[in-house]
Amino acid sequence: MTPGLLSNERLPRGINWTLLSDPLFAELERLAGARRLAPPPVSPAAAGEYWRIIGKARRVDALFSLQGRAKPDWRLQTVSAAAGRCVRAVFHVDPWRQSLGRISRIDRLLGHDPVFIPYREAFQVLAAGTGGARYHYLPFAADTRAFADHGRARDIDILWMGRRHEPLHRAILAHAQQAGLTYVYRETMGFID
Repeated sequence: MTPGLLSNERLPRGINWTLLSDPLFAELERLAGARRLAPPPVSPAAAGEYWRIIGKARRVDALFSLQGRAKPDWRLQTVSAAAGRCVRAVFHVDPWRQSLGRISRIDRLLGHDPVFIPYREAFQVLAAGTGGARYHYLPFAADTRAFADHGRARDIDILWMGRRHEPLHRAILAHAQQAGLTYVYRETMGFID
């Protein structure tokens, strides 16, 4: 079996993709001989390259991609659709509660099977619905060599990024003050050393 990896590495993407897809795809290439299929941004000059990538996609037995939200990247889905008959597997990175119905519809429409879900609650909801056999629980993992303690002093004890829920924010702030911990809330993304 020859797997193909639908990669968005040449398209605009956030840090989550570099942390998730790059190491995963590198290992799948190494372990399974997978072929990476990375379409460029769409332009008249890229048409020939799209045809070459589609030709490669037609020579694989399975296509695997990561999907970050309930809205698939149309450039990757164009390559997938043009590949013809093959197994289409997907890993939903952010299967939030409000998106589960849409995720289920998209998986049926695009023929995703198997579908990997990292959160148990989302997996249970999706598996209980129609087409439940296609869903598989696959929690996130970490490379302990990359995320091991490197002996550096830490100046942040609690970090929260994203939307702020006021009751939780106040509770964490009170706990941090009582325990002498440093709590940092960042609404906007940015790198932290």
